[in-house]
Amino acid sequence: MSLQIRPVDTSTQEKAKELILQGLEEHFGLIDPTLNSDLDEIVVNYIQKGHIFLIGCDKEGLVCTGALVREDQTAGRIVRMSVRSDRRRRGYGKKMLEKLESAAIQRGMETLILETNKDWTGSIHFYQSIGFIPYHTDDTRIHMKKNLCLRDGVDHNAY
Repeated sequence: MSLQIRPVDTSTQEKAKELILQGLEEHFGLIDPTLNSDLDEIVVNYIQKGHIFLIGCDKEGLVCTGALVREDQTAGRIVRMSVRSDRRRRGYGKKMLEKLESAAIQRGMETLILETNKDWTGSIHFYQSIGFIPYHTDDTRIHMKKNLCLRDGVDHNAY
């Protein structure tokens, strides 16, 4: 069975939360639950507010997550990207981002932005490989963006 991507619902939101927190724990050790209160009720905090929160499942169950939150009229923010550690490097993260990018285009967004820890070189290289470019770095994070109007090196909004 290949990866199946679909919106999170009340029956899958707890598994999605567990996957994301497990990934954060791998990177940070102990997790401060107050920093992740949006995960307590994903359907309420994302879906019911008009955002997109997707899960990806394969034969092993839920293996990846990703969300798209509208930042302003023309930009969306990618958040809560996570792939189960034993499922990384199989293209699941790329497939998830492709779905989120398609959703952003359908919603009229022209730019996607995201941030990740500046020490997570694997994540940074991954995002750069699919067209995100760094635009700001602070003490702990790198901020990246992708112009959705650029396809094949052409700005399709210029016409």
